[in-house]
Amino acid sequence: MFARSTVPHASLTQLIKPQCFDLLIHIAKHMSTDKESPSLNVKRTVGILLKKVCMSKFCAALRTNDTQSQQDSE
Repeated sequence: MFARSTVPHASLTQLIKPQCFDLLIHIAKHMSTDKESPSLNVKRTVGILLKKVCMSKFCAALRTNDTQSQQDSE
């Protein structure tokens, strides 16, 4: 939701690009610290999920032989 307010038609595969890395870090920080009782575990959880998503994007790019998506996911 926060990403969509910044990039209106964002999809996860569009956000998993080197150009959007700072945006993803900002979103993780926003989700974990910008509330009454900050939860620092959210950053770690988001980091783990991003790693899994990057691995999934890499595998999908291997299947379609999309070298640009492979590089983006790395």
